[in-house]
Amino acid sequence: YHTDFWGTRNEKFEQCLNNDLQSIEWEKVEPSNPFYLFKPQNKILKKKYFKFWSIKDIFNIKSVGIVTGNDNFFIDYSEEEIKKKIQKIKRIKISLQQVFEFSDNFFEKKEKYLKEIKNQNQQILKINYRPFDERYIWHNEKLLERSRSNIMQHFIDKENIGLIVSRSATGQSSWQDVQITNKITEFGIMGNSASIYPFYIFQDNGDTNGNGYLFKNEEKRDNFTKGFRKFIKKKYSKKTINKDEKIVLEKKIKLKEQGIKGLQKTIKTFEAIGDNDILEELKSNLSEVKKQISSLEKKLQQTKTSTYSPSPEEINGYIYAILHSKTFINTYTEFLKIDFPHIPFVDNQKDFINLSKAGWKLIQVHLQNKDIEGKKYANLGLYKGDGDNIVVKTEHKVIKENNKIYNRLYINETQYFENVSEQVYNFYLGGYKVLSKYLKYRKNKDLQINEIENIEDIIKIISYTIEQKKIIDKLFIRSH
Repeated sequence: YHTDFWGTRNEKFEQCLNNDLQSIEWEKVEPSNPFYLFKPQNKILKKKYFKFWSIKDIFNIKSVGIVTGNDNFFIDYSEEEIKKKIQKIKRIKISLQQVFEFSDNFFEKKEKYLKEIKNQNQQILKINYRPFDERYIWHNEKLLERSRSNIMQHFIDKENIGLIVSRSATGQSSWQDVQITNKITEFGIMGNSASIYPFYIFQDNGDTNGNGYLFKNEEKRDNFTKGFRKFIKKKYSKKTINKDEKIVLEKKIKLKEQGIKGLQKTIKTFEAIGDNDILEELKSNLSEVKKQISSLEKKLQQTKTSTYSPSPEEINGYIYAILHSKTFINTYTEFLKIDFPHIPFVDNQKDFINLSKAGWKLIQVHLQNKDIEGKKYANLGLYKGDGDNIVVKTEHKVIKENNKIYNRLYINETQYFENVSEQVYNFYLGGYKVLSKYLKYRKNKDLQINEIENIEDIIKIISYTIEQKKIIDKLFIRSH
C-alpha cells in the first residue's frame, strides 16, 4: 500500500503524529515487471510507453563517458596547462606522488605508467566535460581510470555525432536528460549516469551482408541494430511523390511536345518545297527533342515511384526532437525517470520528416555549429561593466533603472551579462543548472575572452532552445 504526504518536513511530521494506519488514505500497489516499484503507476500509459522503441534497442553500441580517476590532474581549461604537467613529470627527479598530491590508491595503480611517459609523445584532446563546457584532457589510455575506448575511438580524429541520454533521473521536477556531442565526453556530462550513442561506427566493416545498413561505406556504417533498421525501413518505406519536381517536369514535357508539333508542321512545309538540306537538319532536331522527352518522362516516373529511406541524421534528429517535446516529457515523466527513454515513431511520414528537421536544427545549435539568427537573439547575453573579469559571486538580478527593467547575470559587483531572463538562468540539462554550473567551476578565476564569448553563446543557445522546444511540441501534438 502507498500514500503521499505533501508539504514541509514539519508539516509531514505533524501529519504522521495526527494520523494512524486506519485514518490514512492508502492506495493499493501491485508491483510488476520489469521494475517492481512500490508506488502507483498509470497502467494505461505504462502499457503504451513500453511498446515504444527503447533507446538501448535502437543503437548497437553505447557507453558512459570517460572516467579519469583524477580530473584535476588530467583535465584542464587549456592545452598549455596540460603540456606543463607532462613536462614537469618528464623532468622531475623526486616523488611524483609528493609533487602532484596523488592519492595512494591512484599512485599505486599508475606509478609504472607515469614513469614510462618520459620517452613518449602524449595525446591531448578536446573533451566535453559539462554542458557547453569544452576542456582539454591528457588522453593516455594506460593512465586513465576508464578510457571507454570502445566508444571514444569513434570520435577521435573523426567527424561523428553522439546522442547523450540518461538511463534514469532523480530529484528533478521534469526530465531534461538529453544532450549531443561531437567529441570524446567525460562521465559527468549529465550529472548522473548517462550513455553516449554514436551515430556512426568507424572500423573494419567485415562481412555485413544481410544487415541492411541505412548507411555504409568503406570508412563507417550506422550504429543502429539490425531489428531497428528493419523496423524503420518498413515504417517509412511508402512511395513518395516530389510534387514540386513533378510539376516542373510535366511543364517541360508539355513545352517539348508543343515544340514537336511546330517542327512537324515546318517539316511538311519544306517537304513541299523540296529543300533537302534544311529537311535533314529539322528531322535531326525532331529526333533530339523526342529523346529529351523520353528522358524527362523517365525522370517523371522516378518521382512517382521513389521510396523514402531516412538517413542516420534524420532518425537522430527525430529522436532529439521527441526528447525535447514538452508534451511527450510531461506525459511520460514517471517512466523517463526510471529507465532508458522509449521513443514513439509517428505513423505519418511527413510528420516524421518535420520533427526530424526541427530536431536536427536543435542538434546543430547545441553543437555550436550554427549561428543563431534573428533580431531577438542579437542583444542577449552581452557582457558589460568594468572590472577584472574575476568570478566572485554568480547572481541573477532584476534591476529597475530609468523606468526600465533589466535582467542581468552578475559575476562580481560590477560586471554582468545583460538580457538574461530568469528562465534562461534557471535552465537545466540533466542535474546541472547550465549557466550557474559553468561559472561555479570558474569561481575566483578570471574569465578569458573565449570563455566570455562562450557564455554569451550559451545564453543565446538556451534562449533558442526554449523557443525551438515550443515549435517541436506543436509538431508533436499535431502528429498525434
